[in-house]
Amino acid sequence: SKSQIFLLILSLFLITDLRIIFLYENSMQLFFDEAQYWGWSKQIDFGYYSKPPMIAWLIAISTSFCGDEEFCIRYSSPILHFGTAIAVFILANKLYDRKIAIYSSLAYITLPAVSLSSMFISTDVPLLFFYAWAMVFFVYALEKKYFSLWLITGAVAGLGMLSKYNMLAFAF
Repeated sequence: SKSQIFLLILSLFLITDLRIIFLYENSMQLFFDEAQYWGWSKQIDFGYYSKPPMIAWLIAISTSFCGDEEFCIRYSSPILHFGTAIAVFILANKLYDRKIAIYSSLAYITLPAVSLSSMFISTDVPLLFFYAWAMVFFVYALEKKYFSLWLITGAVAGLGMLSKYNMLAFAF
């Protein structure tokens, strides 16, 4: 029902907001990888020493409106996990039913690994986001057979490749 969806969205927003508040209040210094990604974000490019560019692009976007503090560098992480939880809901709702979709989305957003990952910025966060959304569009493209859905699937998978090369596994 609509009230269940509303409660799910509200719960996801609440969890995400709490994570953002925690990030803001927490003064934990950047880890080595995070500092490296932040350095990359100062010189936008289409690739870096060992990683594709998405992580640097995300940090560049968040620091452009927020500043160069640790909070701002990590800001996109809980936001992308929120978006991934939405994709998990849509996918589970399409493949199973609303009840499983709600539980799946809540399970994802409350996983200990996701909770921890929300406190840092890493290449896994956008990878999971784009992988989940590519899967959503893929399932719809299989059903609807619209060429535009195949193009969107390819574009989202491409963004996943710009996040982490492990996205190549999606093709298989």
